[in-house]
Amino acid sequence: MASVVQPNADHVTYPLRVVVEATGLSEHVLRAWERRHSIVQPQRTPGGSRRYRAREIDRLRLAKSAVEVGHRIGDLAQLSDQELRAFVQRPMSAPVGAVERVVGALGRFDGNEAEREIGVQLSALGGVSFCRSFVGPLLERIGEEWASQRLCVASEHIGSALVRSALGGILRANRSGTSGPTVLFTTLAPETHELGALMAAIVAGAAGITPHFLGSDLPVGEIVGAASGAAARAVAVSVVSNGDSATARNVRALRRRLPRSTHLWVGGRGAPSLVLPRGAEVVSTLEDLESRSRLLLLQR
Repeated sequence: MASVVQPNADHVTYPLRVVVEATGLSEHVLRAWERRHSIVQPQRTPGGSRRYRAREIDRLRLAKSAVEVGHRIGDLAQLSDQELRAFVQRPMSAPVGAVERVVGALGRFDGNEAEREIGVQLSALGGVSFCRSFVGPLLERIGEEWASQRLCVASEHIGSALVRSALGGILRANRSGTSGPTVLFTTLAPETHELGALMAAIVAGAAGITPHFLGSDLPVGEIVGAASGAAARAVAVSVVSNGDSATARNVRALRRRLPRSTHLWVGGRGAPSLVLPRGAEVVSTLEDLESRSRLLLLQR
């Protein structure tokens, strides 16, 4: 769509659907950015429809790029375009020290200190970047410490519970006002690791879809019933175990029982090792999930 937008033709304006395609932002996110942060001020037709100039589309692209590297939209909205470009070149990420501080606190069974540090990182990064830049490295580090027996099972459970609580809070806070197509997030029985599915629900929700998190360890029939009841456009399942035969059978059964029009997305560390049936798609990264969510929006 970039060829449609002509930066030098400032008198030309574009409708909302073109802006959605040109920027990759959903209608829901665009409206929220305009209403809450006044990131741009589109013109209005006599009928009330939004019309955007090319420079406003470029500004939205810049803001989106800055958010994707960890900056919060509330901190960006009043910046000039030149300042936005500088922010894009300065990615934010959780310092390694933050991960180590949480792991150290868990080793001392100091849940209060670990929770405080997790909260600091969430406030600094915002929900999506918290998932991408902090939670992933933290969980990997906790896993390494547990495997080497430097963290006990109890400490690992404390860490998982704190992360799960933080992710659940993000999902609840972002739930209101979503109007995009519904996608279900879960894990198939006997998979009990739910944090990946929770992170996926947060990232997809920020892209504009309506995420429903169903929890973990669900039988195929329960997922099919939920998909039908919620009129879900897609079902996303997280797989941690590599090559688990029960999970592979359940993925095949789920694809067989879901309507053909319902997408089946399979992500997580164990997804690449599964032999997927036709009609099931591997979603290898959170960025890949974000792209698929935006495509789902355009298919409405």
